Amino acid sequence: MHLGEWVEFDTIVVKKVAATGSTPASFPLGRARQGVIIGERPVYDVEFGTPPMLSNRQQVLLVAVSLHRCYRVFHGDARPTAPRQLRVPPAGLLPQTATGTTIVLSPGGSGMSGRATISQQDLELLVADQINQQLASDTIFTAYDVTAALRAANPQINLPHDAVRAAVHAQMEAIVSSGLYEREHATFGSTTAWRYVPV
Repeated sequence: MHLGEWVEFDTIVVKKVAATGSTPASFPLGRARQGVIIGERPVYDVEFGTPPMLSNRQQVLLVAVSLHRCYRVFHGDARPTAPRQLRVPPAGLLPQTATGTTIVLSPGGSGMSGRATISQQDLELLVADQINQQLASDTIFTAYDVTAALRAANPQINLPHDAVRAAVHAQMEAIVSSGLYEREHATFGSTTAWRYVPV
């Protein structure tokens, strides 16, 4: 198998920890995934100590399944496959896009730092547009990523994260139910959040 080749797999390599060390072990995913080979790396049996003792070197494939997610896969668990076609959700599942929509700002601006406010409907359209961009690029994202992107693109508008987060979770329900994205709990320092991951 070569760099850039598409493969399918349903088992990945994880670290199995015991009292005396760790070993690379197979872990079934429960369903097949497809990705492109972006490299190889060695894995070892590790015996705890100072320094730790490494043995049984094995090469595993690094397989990227999205822009931000990569798995280690034993050579024997990877099967050549045709390149994956970009999946687009059916029209009924996509949030309504904000493209071409005029956002009406409240005069004078009553938001933080004098920024203007927008209606809930316009906020949801901005969120939908940003979600569509995330889906089109097949990226992993959180509601805060959507908030940060919207604030960067619209510095004149007050965009409360609580309101954006609620809109993101509501609009992603259909996408998660369709099986195109998964929702998982992620920890960021001392906080946790829902993270959306392409399947």
